[in-house]
Amino acid sequence: MIREFYIFRCIAGVFLSLLVTLSGCSTNYSQESSLDNFQFIPYLNDIIIDGDPSEWPESYPPVRLLSDIRGNAPSPADLSAQFRLAWNENGLYIMAEIQDDIIYEDPKRFWNGDGMEIFVSPELGSFDIVQISMRPSFDLKDSLVSVKFFDHRISDSLKIIPPEYLFLCSKSSSAYSFEGFIPLEMIGMPDISNDMKMAIQIYINDSDSEGDTSNFSLPWFPVRDSYRNPFAFHKIQFSQSRYPAMPYEVRAFILNNEFLQLKVLSDKPVSGRELNIHAGSISRHFGIRKEKNDLFIQEWKLPYQKLASEENGLRFFSNDSLILEIEPIVLHRIFEGIPEPMRFEKEIRIFEIIDHFNPASKSSTLITGSSTIRKWTTINRDLPGFEFLNRGFGGSTMEDLNYYADRIVFPYNPSKIIIYEGDNDIARGATPADFIDECIEFIRRCRTHLPGTEIYFMSIKPSPSRMKNWKDMQSANLLLNELSSQHENVHYIDISPGLLNESGEPIKELFLKDRLHFNERGYEAISTAMELYFNK
Repeated sequence: MIREFYIFRCIAGVFLSLLVTLSGCSTNYSQESSLDNFQFIPYLNDIIIDGDPSEWPESYPPVRLLSDIRGNAPSPADLSAQFRLAWNENGLYIMAEIQDDIIYEDPKRFWNGDGMEIFVSPELGSFDIVQISMRPSFDLKDSLVSVKFFDHRISDSLKIIPPEYLFLCSKSSSAYSFEGFIPLEMIGMPDISNDMKMAIQIYINDSDSEGDTSNFSLPWFPVRDSYRNPFAFHKIQFSQSRYPAMPYEVRAFILNNEFLQLKVLSDKPVSGRELNIHAGSISRHFGIRKEKNDLFIQEWKLPYQKLASEENGLRFFSNDSLILEIEPIVLHRIFEGIPEPMRFEKEIRIFEIIDHFNPASKSSTLITGSSTIRKWTTINRDLPGFEFLNRGFGGSTMEDLNYYADRIVFPYNPSKIIIYEGDNDIARGATPADFIDECIEFIRRCRTHLPGTEIYFMSIKPSPSRMKNWKDMQSANLLLNELSSQHENVHYIDISPGLLNESGEPIKELFLKDRLHFNERGYEAISTAMELYFNK
């Protein structure tokens, strides 16, 4: 019965698409409705990477990027951006064309000037993310482009594959274009064929000067922070002929946790009932006739709780063909007119997004704390025998952990919690006693919400960049050890011995260039200390 229903649904979908086409109501885009909401990427075999868009077929309509995450659009005289994607057996290709009245490169922060960022991932939700950032670089001759690679991959089998890519640039005083090729072996896709799927996000960045507060960052998928949010991507599927179907640009975000703000932008008017939005059980048809900066814009606002309380998500249709579907949990949160949550709201929201799609195992050991934990991506390999759920958020203090415990500690109901905090507390001026007070508060709350849970405090590490704080950190460690002896099911793990040389100084070879965070050898050293503790 299920099979027959699926066949009927597919036939009905094809018939409906054909009927719409014959009636003259369809757009010029060749993508059909997709229940999985993929953007189809066409096969192009004869692409030469030279920075020149002329060999890309005129029949392939580019995707225009019109606005930032909130739907704020720059003046076309200031910035105009569009791109095309293609594939063949060699990998993924992109052609991006940007008109920009002032082209600026930030000499200190690579990603803050004008340019493009591409994030690729083998599938939506994967943490094997590769980031390629580029800028036109007028200091470089001819078609050379300045490129930086950021490796966010977590799979050991992929991290050993060196990054490969090729990008060239065509540039003038008010325009530039990038044309490039990305082999996909480095994200686990060595053999490329029709119907293969992956995930991608693209940003075009614009900044006219250092400290420019009116700069724009134009994303393709309407959610940011793709380097740490594995769901801030478009799903794409390789096709022999179909193109991305993005006749409109969609922006959606949650304002003050109260309202769902929707904005649809187009470079042409939309008439009749061509555009259809479904938000939960609410649906609305409308055209787009309001014009601003040569764009046609339609805005819509509704109570967020109405959408959040229903199972159906947010879906956008063009002529009854689905063009975009977003789960409400993924939407960007913006706060105005109320005190903004503490500085880690974005990180905590990403944990909640991940938990929504991939609920944590009940057998997991929760490990949380500051960047020492966040950067420990190899922990399950380094400490076999445990199944760790890593909820570290960089820069945090014990006070921050207490603030967010209702969202990233108690919901998991863990039998064991391992904590690394204190490093930032002491460095920012907290006394050892202040730090211990926050630890006591955490224990108290755990006894209320998680009675019987074992709590393990890791000692504060000695790092070369913070040796001026080491005496206070040692005092905090002594108090932390004493605290553990005063409470049942509270433990202290001293990780410092393997980090110090015979002179009592931190071993520099265990740290990254910042002299604060561990390298691979540093994590091996604290893994040894923790293994000795748990095996004693």
